[in-house]
Amino acid sequence: MLTPKFEVHQDDDNLTVKIFAPYSRISDAEINIEGESFIFYSSPYYLRLTLSGKLVDSELEKYKATFDADHGAFVIVCQKETRGEHFANLDMLTTLLAPHGATGVKKPIIEVIGEESTVDEEEEEFDWMYEQALPDENIVTAGHKYGFGNNTTGVFTSLQSELKGVVDVDDPDNKSVSHRREERITQELSLFDEDHYLADYFDVDTAQQCVEFIPEFYSITSDEVELSYQEKEDMLKLPRKDHLLDKGTKSMVYLGLADILYAWCFNHRVTLGENCVESAWNIAKLSSTLSWLDSFTHLKDVAISSVRRSLAFPLVRNWQLSQEVLKDTAQILTLGRKKVLQCLLEIQRFFNLSEPRYLLNQLYITDYCVWVQKVKDNKLISLADSLKKLMVSTYLNTQPLLIHPDTRGVVCVCVYASMSVNLWRDQQ
Repeated sequence: MLTPKFEVHQDDDNLTVKIFAPYSRISDAEINIEGESFIFYSSPYYLRLTLSGKLVDSELEKYKATFDADHGAFVIVCQKETRGEHFANLDMLTTLLAPHGATGVKKPIIEVIGEESTVDEEEEEFDWMYEQALPDENIVTAGHKYGFGNNTTGVFTSLQSELKGVVDVDDPDNKSVSHRREERITQELSLFDEDHYLADYFDVDTAQQCVEFIPEFYSITSDEVELSYQEKEDMLKLPRKDHLLDKGTKSMVYLGLADILYAWCFNHRVTLGENCVESAWNIAKLSSTLSWLDSFTHLKDVAISSVRRSLAFPLVRNWQLSQEVLKDTAQILTLGRKKVLQCLLEIQRFFNLSEPRYLLNQLYITDYCVWVQKVKDNKLISLADSLKKLMVSTYLNTQPLLIHPDTRGVVCVCVYASMSVNLWRDQQ
């Protein structure tokens, strides 16, 4: 059976489902509506939708069905059981396709601890500034974990030839999270090129147009975000599953999302919204999650890592630009899950066209695309608000940034700092 392309719209009285099934026989079409379930069948197409509200059952024949020959589409107008009821998440196509009560891919029983998987996320509160410690992995275990929710291991053991084209860390299956992080920070500090930074600092025109660029997402509200035809197509290809995450893992996943979005926002700003052949590289390289399979337990570490990598690796390296990208990241999160999903789907397309970075989709991006559709917008807004309050330069205990401007506007290079250092001075 083929899952057809479809669109869902609503008004106060009705729900309209438009199903593109150009190779079906009109006379064979069957429609079954029962409560929150909508089923369409016309060989070779089969579509089952799970809705957030109830429709009038098809046995009462309150629905209307027509066929749009120009577009090869069935248009079914279904009457709502309760007039004026708003059906939520009609843009979240992957969620609509999931059967009622589905738990997705079966997880090993050992992964479900107590009743944590049944806690409503709406009731959970995350303190993005609270320092948490990742447990040290047992060396006896078969490989160290990474990927979405740290649920994968052993991937690179069998894919050594693809390793260098995907991540910067060597032999990740035999390195703990803390070991990978230490190597990452060492690399960032050693590869910072002060000559390159100084050249960009004094060549104002190079970075100025990026700094002054105003991305289009500043001129819209969350209600005005619309998914494109291509994005809806991509959503239909996503796996249909749920992610059973405990509270600690959820926090880590949210912070990884902020890290990935910073990389997307940097690429969007430096390409002035047009993207380029280096967009996949930009995103993969700037994200510690993607390039080093790192996991975060504190938002300050996400900000420090993101800013520092933006000053060490891309073509344009500018402190003000890096700060603007932090604001962009907060803005994307403020716009809610639909805008975040758009960014993730674009990253997915970049990586699919950038061999062998498609592995990053399998490890992270595809799962993020599925997971974010069920995330509460208020959680993303909370993360955005915390990010807005961060001043990167005030968090430098053991992870220094690489540069700072002094009172004369001259750039000073900070190689490392083991003590708490405040790199900002009052401007005079």
